[in-house]
Amino acid sequence: MSSPLIYQEAVYVASVDENLRGQAFVYCLDGYTGSLRWKYPVRNSVKNTIIAGSGLIFAQDAAGYLYAIDAVTGLLHWEKKLAVDHLPALVEGLVTANGIVYAGTGKGLGTFQCQTSEPLWNNTEWSQAEGTTSTLAIGNDILLSGAQWRGLYANNLHTGKLLWTQATGGLSNRGASAAIYDGLIYLISGKSFFILHAENGQIIVRKELPCSVDVTSTHSLQVRKLFSVRLHKGLWHSTGKHSKWHGYRLRVLH
Repeated sequence: MSSPLIYQEAVYVASVDENLRGQAFVYCLDGYTGSLRWKYPVRNSVKNTIIAGSGLIFAQDAAGYLYAIDAVTGLLHWEKKLAVDHLPALVEGLVTANGIVYAGTGKGLGTFQCQTSEPLWNNTEWSQAEGTTSTLAIGNDILLSGAQWRGLYANNLHTGKLLWTQATGGLSNRGASAAIYDGLIYLISGKSFFILHAENGQIIVRKELPCSVDVTSTHSLQVRKLFSVRLHKGLWHSTGKHSKWHGYRLRVLH
């Protein structure tokens, strides 16, 4: 489920190894020719987003290992065993910003300096549950994460303190990642589109859609426009007043 990552004129991808045959790797391909530059073996499947920062490629595998791999040479810079349970498997995606990588889930959710692997804080206030296929999101000084059938969790980006949780209105069953912009959180869950206050998690908008949006996509925000993908049926587009989906014009936001 890892999307291709473009960084420094190269394309990086990760693979799964469901039968544990030693076939899980992070790959680096030449951005112009597609030829293989290097591959690095990991212990288990990488089932979500890989990221780049500070000259490194970061990946976390289903066994709970976090890897920092040199983007040019493919050599391991450092690795960490996150304090997550083996089951359920770690399937969340990770994120990086300002020289810090954010990884894990539950009480294994933590932050590390990209270059040195120095830990900065570790979540102590909510526990691991069933994995969600969403990727961690950063914005407005919060780190937004979640657990399937439990809901959303917002930790302070700098201290790790739990600021709020939100599980009402259908938000407890969610696979899609959130987008955070200008103090607002945009996300989809079940058959609804949501806008929340980033500061306190309050639901501002909940609009039921004429289609299922039980997908793993992330919204794309472009100056008062929002795009969201529905599996099999196409693209849903909102301007804040109306939306267009699969050729039909539907009123979504007022």
